[in-house]
Amino acid sequence: MSTKEQSVTLLRKNKQAQVAAFNAVGMKDVTENSRASEFAKRIKWAGGLLDICLAVQRYSDKSYWYFTKEEWDSLTNENKMKFIKRGLRVRAYGHSFVLAANDCYDADGNVIMPWGNRVNIEDLDNRSCGTAYNDFAGAANTDFIIASQSGKTGSQGITGAPAAEAAKAYKAYVNEYDGIDDTSDWHLPGLGVLLTIYKCKEEIQEALEYFWSTESLLCASTTNHYYWSSTEYTSEYAFALSVYYGYISATQYKETKLRARAVCEEV
Repeated sequence: MSTKEQSVTLLRKNKQAQVAAFNAVGMKDVTENSRASEFAKRIKWAGGLLDICLAVQRYSDKSYWYFTKEEWDSLTNENKMKFIKRGLRVRAYGHSFVLAANDCYDADGNVIMPWGNRVNIEDLDNRSCGTAYNDFAGAANTDFIIASQSGKTGSQGITGAPAAEAAKAYKAYVNEYDGIDDTSDWHLPGLGVLLTIYKCKEEIQEALEYFWSTESLLCASTTNHYYWSSTEYTSEYAFALSVYYGYISATQYKETKLRARAVCEEV
């Protein structure tokens, strides 16, 4: 084998090892066909916060766009009017999701709501503290919770699954006049997503205040709210997290009234 062939073989093996490492931390879209020039950005993404962008939808063709603060500031007011805001796209610690700009409300207009009754949710695995930290399956969790509890009233007197149902019903916008409606698959986040939000709390709060004003407070020190996750601990308890302080509670009775903030997958 020539020196050139040996170099090519070594480079290929190195790239295969890098791709395997990215796949191991959840970046399944990285393949051997991916550009190696993108790997430095991927490394930053795998180990921390890559970026926070304003997630929008364009009126004209309903396509989804993402703007950094600098990119959004560079647009004229006329061009900004061509888009409607959806939320914040957060890319951090190997994961990507869109965070709702505001808290959810239940069917009665309340901003605090119970998780549900003290029953095991069919098809939803109970999580220990260790496995709960890596629960990013919020969309599936939310569907399981709703399917199991929809229309049922339990011994705690709660009908359905208020937090999951509120997250599922969340709409960033409804604009019938322009023929555009929010069809995103909003859901109650897994505990892993809430922990990611906590790790990036300062940058997220800054972006929320910039794009939506202080009404979108999520993780400011003045609002030490606990938020429900879709991660179940036992039949009695579900995981919740104080987004500002990072306190994790696995012993919140499901009938406890806490806040909910929806997320959806990046489109």
